[in-house]
Amino acid sequence: MDYLAHGIAVLSVYTAALFPVFLHMACICLLFEASTPFLHVRKMMLTFGWAKSRAAIFNTASLAFVGVFFLSRIVVGLWASGVWWVNMLERLQTGNHHSVTIMLLFLAANFLLCGLNVMWFVQMVHAAVNTSKRDALEKHK
Repeated sequence: MDYLAHGIAVLSVYTAALFPVFLHMACICLLFEASTPFLHVRKMMLTFGWAKSRAAIFNTASLAFVGVFFLSRIVVGLWASGVWWVNMLERLQTGNHHSVTIMLLFLAANFLLCGLNVMWFVQMVHAAVNTSKRDALEKHK
């Protein structure tokens, strides 16, 4: 059910971003989803109990997920969002915008999404560090 809600949310944001003002940001929103296939592979392997029996594939999918997440959502996503914010604030100041309400909603949504991406990435790093520590302790026993 979580994945269905995620898919609907992504489709909604992408569709709403197709206004002429937001076309380039719609592409960035699609780029944010580049890590999702690796997340699904990882989730499927956990669901079917393949994480330990096929550890090499599971670890590769996990590393690919974190790496692509970092590159697409943190590196490119935060940079593109910053550029987009400057553009949107200039449009608001000059009066060259869709509507103030729509602009403010998109700015707020982008701020929230960037915050969530940073929070999720920090959680991934903490999980990786804790897993590494646990694995190191188990090796020494």
